[in-house]
Amino acid sequence: MFRLVLRRTVNKANVPINSWMVGHSIVNGSSGAARWYEFRSPNNNLTNLSLYQGGTFAPDATYRFMGSLAMDKAGDIALGYSRSSSTLFPDIYFTGRVPTDSPGTLEGEAVIVDQTVATGSQRSTSSRWGDYSSMTIDLDGCTFWYVNQYYTVPNSTFGWSTRVASLKFNSCTPNNLQ
Repeated sequence: MFRLVLRRTVNKANVPINSWMVGHSIVNGSSGAARWYEFRSPNNNLTNLSLYQGGTFAPDATYRFMGSLAMDKAGDIALGYSRSSSTLFPDIYFTGRVPTDSPGTLEGEAVIVDQTVATGSQRSTSSRWGDYSSMTIDLDGCTFWYVNQYYTVPNSTFGWSTRVASLKFNSCTPNNLQ
C-alpha cells in the first residue's frame, strides 16, 4: 500500500538508530483498524530488519483506513488516516506516540477534518480512496506534513477535496535552517 519509511536518528549516547516504519489497514472484529510497525536494523547492515514495536489502532468501532506514518528526529511517530462508519462520512484524523510511551501503543486521536466539513462520500471509483494519503517530515526534522482526501459534496464520483495539515510534537526542537 504505502512506502516503507526509513528514519535515521541517534540515541542519547550518539549511537545511530535505523527505524523502518510501515502501516496498513486490517479487519478488526466488525470494523477496520490501522496496523503499524517499526522495524530496526543495525547501522552496518540496513537490510537486517527486526521488529522493534507495532500495534493496532482501534479505539472504537469506527473504521480507520489508508494510514500513513512518519518519524521525527526525536523519535516521535505520527500516523494520519481516514475514518468512517455506516453513519459517518470519511473524515481525517491523526494519532501519534513519543519514545517514552509504552512500546506498541499510540496516544489518543485528534481531528484534522471532521464531520462539519466532511459531508459526503465517494461513489463509483473502482474502490479507490486516499491513494495519495501521505505523512512526511519537514527538513526542520520536527514538523510533520500530512495530506489526505475528503468530500464536501454528498455521493460524488470525483469531487474530492485535499487537506494538507502540519503538526509537531512539543518534545522536538527544529533544526536551524538559516
